[in-house]
Formats: sequence, C-alpha cells, structure tokens
Amino acid sequence: MSDPNLWLEIAISDLESAVILRDAHKPNQAAYHAQQAAEKALKGYLVLHEVRIKKVHDLMLLITECAEIDHTFLELIPQAEYLKPFSTKSRYPDDYIDLEFDEVKLLTEYAEIIVNFVAKYYKNPIQKRLPLD
Repeated sequence: MSDPNLWLEIAISDLESAVILRDAHKPNQAAYHAQQAAEKALKGYLVLHEVRIKKVHDLMLLITECAEIDHTFLELIPQAEYLKPFSTKSRYPDDYIDLEFDEVKLLTEYAEIIVNFVAKYYKNPIQKRLPLD
C-alpha cells in the first residue's frame, strides 16, 4: 500500500500546477491538473483508510468509495461531477474544448474544495493554502 501523505502532497502539487496554468492562460492543461488534484486527494483518503485503490479516473466512483467510510464525502458530489470530464476532455486534440477563464477558475476552486476536504482527515496535513485569486 502506498503512502497516503504522498498522495496528498501530489494532489496539492497538481492543484498548484492548475493555478499556474490557469493564470498562464493554458485552460485545458489547468483543467486536467485540477481534475488530477481532486482524483489524487480522494485516492489518498482511500489509501489512508487502507482501501485498495482502483486505477480509475472516475471521481464519482471515488466519492462513492470514500462515502462508504464517511458519508460526508457525498457533499462533494457537485464539485466532483463538474471536474469529472476533465480527466480526458482537456488532454487530446479530438476532445479539446474551449474553456473560458471563469470556467477554469471554478474548476480550480472546486479542486481546492476537494483537496482541503480530504486534508482535514490527515493527522498532520500539509499546511498550505493556495492563492487562487
């Protein structure tokens, strides 16, 4: 089983990357990293609780698995639903979509909500706040 702290650290790094890419007007790359931040945070929570994680990118499935441990994860459904398509939609030319800055800002905010939600379950969470504005 992998280190849950490393999952959270990488989730935060992906979130930082999303913010940097958003501000550099690279919306599709920012969207991808925002989705990845949420995905890795959720997987980290599962690893923290010794649940074997599946190699999936489906945030809704991950939310469901987390909610089996703590039902309050269901509060994250709106954010996860919004982020879910960006595991692939922003990566490949045939799926490329035009995103407005406000959409990407919302994606990074939703990813931050999920990362911060998960971080509160760690005994020694990484104390880092991101300047999303």
